[in-house]
Amino acid sequence: MKRSYYIVGFLLPLSGFGQCLSGDCVNGHGKYDYGFAVYEGEFKGGKANGHGTMDYGGGDKFVGHFKDGSEDGDGKLYKNNIPLDVTYVKGKVQLRTVEKAVGRNAPEVKGCLQGDCFNGFGIVQYDSGNRFEGIFKNGLIGESGKFIYKNGDHYEGKFENELNTEGKYYYAGENVTYEGTFYPDGKQRSGTYYYPVNGSKVVITDGEITTVDNPVARELDSLQAESEKPRTCSKCAGKGMFAGGSYMQTTQSYYSINYVNSSGNTVSTSSGNVGSRTTMVSSPPTVCTACKGTGKVFGPGGIIINSGRY
Repeated sequence: MKRSYYIVGFLLPLSGFGQCLSGDCVNGHGKYDYGFAVYEGEFKGGKANGHGTMDYGGGDKFVGHFKDGSEDGDGKLYKNNIPLDVTYVKGKVQLRTVEKAVGRNAPEVKGCLQGDCFNGFGIVQYDSGNRFEGIFKNGLIGESGKFIYKNGDHYEGKFENELNTEGKYYYAGENVTYEGTFYPDGKQRSGTYYYPVNGSKVVITDGEITTVDNPVARELDSLQAESEKPRTCSKCAGKGMFAGGSYMQTTQSYYSINYVNSSGNTVSTSSGNVGSRTTMVSSPPTVCTACKGTGKVFGPGGIIINSGRY
């Protein structure tokens, strides 16, 4: 028999103080410092709505679903880094016992490390080396969560039919973050690339570079008096960046189901691959080697003035 226990949870007085640290803290995916805690996840109407994490520090946090600024539904409540499966209902939190049914109603998701990996919040480690942490529906990736690739890349945001649709993608090799929307084939659609190495931002719209905000290029404007009139870099047409290439990335999901006879005894177990999905992922735009990302060349023969910030 399933039993529930009331425990003390976190109330989220999402008031007007604090500051947005990154992303879109109004209607999108962002990170917001409330002073008493830092929330990272989905926003709607300036409040936490959707999947996210409210980190109170000291090993205390809630990871799960939010509605109108408060915890709502299933998630994990961490006290001193110890996770508890909980459910929030009208502001009250209950311990949630993750039960496994028997017989035909007892699907076991292969690679499930913890939580409810069939219909709830859980963590699955796939044979491919990839890992998903988030909401599951019928044993498959649900509406939101975090997909961590074997190579260190990770995506956090919304999913539809197991495809990433809108959120944040981090390129581990380049230390570049993309926030925005995605095409069904996995390519980045409309959003912004962030380059912490020099503070640059590259905006793409419908897969094309539309805006480049390069602090180094702005800094070089102050050096014009010390050099000849700057010329637009012919290699990159003054953009300082080139569109990134694309590569194929394959992910896999697995499940297993037990079948029983009328007496309740297991007669067979089937397991298989839910499907192998290959998507096209775009690499982030690259810095022009001719102008070091400034979009400008100076002096006779194209002498480049480099600020040293690369």
